[in-house]
Amino acid sequence: MGLLGGLGVIFWIVFAIIWCLVCPLLSGFIAKEKGYSYGSWFGISFFFGVIGLLAAVGLPDRKSAILSQQGTAEDYFNQGIDYGKTGKSQEQINCYNKTIELDPSHHNAYNNRGIVYYRLGQIQEAISDFEKAIELNPKYAMPYYNLACIYSSQGKKSDALVNLEKAIGLNKKYRKDIKIDNEFKFLLDDPDFKKLVE
Repeated sequence: MGLLGGLGVIFWIVFAIIWCLVCPLLSGFIAKEKGYSYGSWFGISFFFGVIGLLAAVGLPDRKSAILSQQGTAEDYFNQGIDYGKTGKSQEQINCYNKTIELDPSHHNAYNNRGIVYYRLGQIQEAISDFEKAIELNPKYAMPYYNLACIYSSQGKKSDALVNLEKAIGLNKKYRKDIKIDNEFKFLLDDPDFKKLVE
């Protein structure tokens, strides 16, 4: 259940409890002052309070409900990104798995899942996903860059430089990124690497 969904349920539970306990007493007191039946007003208020409490307890997380019933590939992909913001790696992978199941051509899902695998130390799985993302979209620069990061960290200079060159050729912003990315410390003094940075 998402944070907002959880807070929403808590709010309604607290509201319903207050309604059940406080409103019947107040409405009953007011009814008595006005000459109405205390029991009737108390009963009506308590009834609606119980209904509110039951609704709050049974209130599902909206996003989870959407995904479980009619989620699209993009729904799962976006949920995977959200899980990444809270460090829920396995949930991320599950969402990207579902994205790929619904849309096998979703190259962004392969790339993002590869990033999660890389962070978890599952290097071969990460490489496979980045390669698949490239296969699906050869003009997608990010997986080339991610492969370059992996190969550089493994000391595979040639493979790292080949993928870096492709990434920069597709997106010039990576020329700046490699200057500050710690993954490329192994290549800092390499003449071919310096040419890419210039």
